Amino acid sequence: MTAHEIKLTAKINEANAVALSLRRKTDNYLGLEALSDQKSIGIDYQGALGDGLTATASASLRKTKETGLEPVTSFSLMLGLQKQIDFSKPGKPEKAGG
Repeated sequence: MTAHEIKLTAKINEANAVALSLRRKTDNYLGLEALSDQKSIGIDYQGALGDGLTATASASLRKTKETGLEPVTSFSLMLGLQKQIDFSKPGKPEKAGG
């Protein structure tokens, strides 16, 4: 397997960011004379909602070509909500470096 990814991220402001990604993954099935080649382009959005909540949205278009088969194009859309949780003990200083 060989995989490559390029990602450019732009910070819109303190609470919002958008990213563009290009990916390529090639699988070579040794002994089977088969190859799978996936190429995709995607865009991601992340926005801080406050109180430790972050909203995310990702969309990507992928084209997969496999030996002996017609190429297949697919679309993916993911929506998410994340909550930051702090497990540190109140009043205890954090360790340096991490």
